[in-house]
Amino acid sequence: MQKRGQVTIFVILGIILVAAIIVGIVLRKDIVSAVSRSETTTAASFQEQAEEVKAHVEECLTDALKEAVFHSIIGSSTSLTQEMYYEQVSLFIKDQLNACIDFTLFPNLYITRGGQTEVRVYGDSKEPPTKIQADLKMRVDITRGEDHASFDELTGTIPLKSRAELAQ
Repeated sequence: MQKRGQVTIFVILGIILVAAIIVGIVLRKDIVSAVSRSETTTAASFQEQAEEVKAHVEECLTDALKEAVFHSIIGSSTSLTQEMYYEQVSLFIKDQLNACIDFTLFPNLYITRGGQTEVRVYGDSKEPPTKIQADLKMRVDITRGEDHASFDELTGTIPLKSRAELAQ
């Protein structure tokens, strides 16, 4: 009778051991796939955050361009040539960008600006121009852990409208 009890206990322990091994293998596959999905999501979210940084700089560029054109319409001076006007708008945009761009809005990213900031402003080829465009050359590097992204050229375009339309 005692030997039958021992055999029963060994069979039960064997079944439990085999079940534990099977559960461990199944869970290990789930854990590995969850970790790989997490890494993919993290990389995707970094790219999304880098695009948000780029969009922030583009928005600052466009807002500065709108403000420059708006102020130039208010205080329009006929003594400026078109090239001089574009140069003045470029200088205004450079000043506005320094005040507008705020990388502290992205606390989990390490963001640096490198090189010189250049702004080139020009109108379309129509006479008189129907839109004004600003090209921004500014190196921005974005890092989080081992992820890295950068951009160095952006463009902002606004249609030339009346003062009332620009104010909206």
